[in-house]
Amino acid sequence: MMKRLQKQLEERGYTYFAADEKSSGEFLGFVGLHFQDYDAPVRPFVDIGWRLKRACWGKGFAPEAAKACLQYAFEELELDAIYSVTPLQNIPSERVMQKIGMRKIAEFGHPKIPDDSEIKICVLYEIKKEDF
Repeated sequence: MMKRLQKQLEERGYTYFAADEKSSGEFLGFVGLHFQDYDAPVRPFVDIGWRLKRACWGKGFAPEAAKACLQYAFEELELDAIYSVTPLQNIPSERVMQKIGMRKIAEFGHPKIPDDSEIKICVLYEIKKEDF
C-alpha cells in the first residue's frame, strides 16, 4: 500500500497523508486524496477520504484535516471538484462530508464491492472549487 501511495504522490501530487494530533504528535490515521477510475456516477474522479482510529472519531479531526486537503486540492492542485464515497451505513463519514461542505449527488452500487455485501450501496458526495 505504501508503495502505491508514494507512486501516486510522485505522479499526481497527492495521496493519503498521515494525520497526527498537533499538540501531542500522536498518529491518528490517514486523510487525503486519491485518484479513482472505477465505474461510478462520475469517472474518473479525485476522492477525499479519511481513516482515523476509532478513539479519534467525533473530535473534529477528520473535518479539520479534510478541509486542509480540500484547500490544497483547489488552491495548489487547481482541481475543479472533489468527490467522496462511503457505504450508506457509514453515517459518521457522511456527516464529515456534510461538515466540509459537500453535497450528496448519488447513490450507487460500488463495483469493487461484492453484490451480496451489506455495504454494496454507497453514497457519492461532491464539492466544487467555487463552493469551497
